[in-house]
Amino acid sequence: MITATSDTHFGESRILSALLLERRFRAHLIWRHRLLFDSRFNARAAGDAPIATIYIQLDGELEVAGSAARVPAAYVMAGSELERVEPGAASIRSWGDPFVTLELQLHAADVCVPIGLAHGPINISVQTIEAVQSLAEAIAVAHPVAPIVTSIFRVLAADGIIDGALETSVESEPEWVTRLWRALTPLYGGFTTDVSLFQLARDTGLSLRQLRRDVKAMTKTFALFGAGFREATHILRLRVAVLLLSTPGVTIAEVAERVGYGSPDALARAFRDGGLPAPTVVRDAVIYPD
Repeated sequence: MITATSDTHFGESRILSALLLERRFRAHLIWRHRLLFDSRFNARAAGDAPIATIYIQLDGELEVAGSAARVPAAYVMAGSELERVEPGAASIRSWGDPFVTLELQLHAADVCVPIGLAHGPINISVQTIEAVQSLAEAIAVAHPVAPIVTSIFRVLAADGIIDGALETSVESEPEWVTRLWRALTPLYGGFTTDVSLFQLARDTGLSLRQLRRDVKAMTKTFALFGAGFREATHILRLRVAVLLLSTPGVTIAEVAERVGYGSPDALARAFRDGGLPAPTVVRDAVIYPD
């Protein structure tokens, strides 16, 4: 398993997050302050493998399909509801001051309960809530997280939600993966979304040809957001932009600059190409509700 953390401030908002990647899952632990997430505007990732996301929210406010939900809460979201959003799919909105969520993306075959928001919340034990809280606390103080992740799999399996074999799937990665990840980790730490392959080649000491092969292999191995580096960074830039548009008191131009677009017009073109509404429309829909 490989991990990275980020602590980013933007205007009145803050994001503290951790990304954990393994071959059978991707875990994203998120602590947000004065930001709103709306899955309707999640830029669509590439891919066709059946996936599901176990969504666990500990704090803050949550709406599911337009209705308020009590937290802590857990749902199993279909790929069409979060990662590969389809028009008309059920959606969630979450916000808080702060709120904490864990998004655990798995192969659909590893999930043992019905998939989709239409099935309602899933029952999780106190032990599962405590394990997720322990993960959030460990990330905040930069403690090792691999043992806690395996404990989360253990309690989720005991709850009858996932395949128990996931607990034993966490393992060390080969040198080429860790070498590339060392170069990518600072980018995640700063929420940098506009890096080029040329910059990565310089940082890793690899030839551009070898770097392209390694990036393509990593994208495939860890089921990242697209078919290659350009697609993955494009999706990430759009998702970060949508999230930052919910920040109180900032302009669209400031968001465009933060995510690496030269102007609001460039951001609008990127949204249009990504199948999203105009940034002004998204901002009106997601602005943090004071």
